[in-house]
Amino acid sequence: YFNEFYGQLPRHMVFMHADAQEHIGPSRPNILDDTLTALTRGISIPFAHLGNNRVTMRWNPDVMTPLWRGLFHSSIVPGPG
Repeated sequence: YFNEFYGQLPRHMVFMHADAQEHIGPSRPNILDDTLTALTRGISIPFAHLGNNRVTMRWNPDVMTPLWRGLFHSSIVPGPG
């Protein structure tokens, strides 16, 4: 399917389990919500594997800013909350 219709695919595609909350967690913050928010704001994310990736630590700018920039190649870094 992908090979045949590659030129007609949308700009972004998200594949996930029907029970994503069981794998990622329904509470905020979580990496799925954060990634979808980044995409809707125009951040380019060529690939993101989101399985079992919960962001459960507090937002420490000294740690999260370089991590965010490294993962998403973005000069814009969100703040806590």
